[in-house]
Amino acid sequence: MADGPAIQASSQRALKSGQTMTKTLAMVKAFRAEDDTTPIVLMGYYNPIYVSPVDRFRRPRGRSRSRWSDRG
Repeated sequence: MADGPAIQASSQRALKSGQTMTKTLAMVKAFRAEDDTTPIVLMGYYNPIYVSPVDRFRRPRGRSRSRWSDRG
């Protein structure tokens, strides 16, 4: 199971430090602007997506070539 104590602790540290979904996606966008070849994998909980329009996360990402995966 992926929800171990280490992942929970890292999530809490990120939230406590002020990390948000918006900031994370901006960081990915900035990284992608400089590096168009390194694969990026984001892992997280569905709650932040659930409270936002899901289509925001599913729409094509153009040059970033990101893919949406809702497989568990």
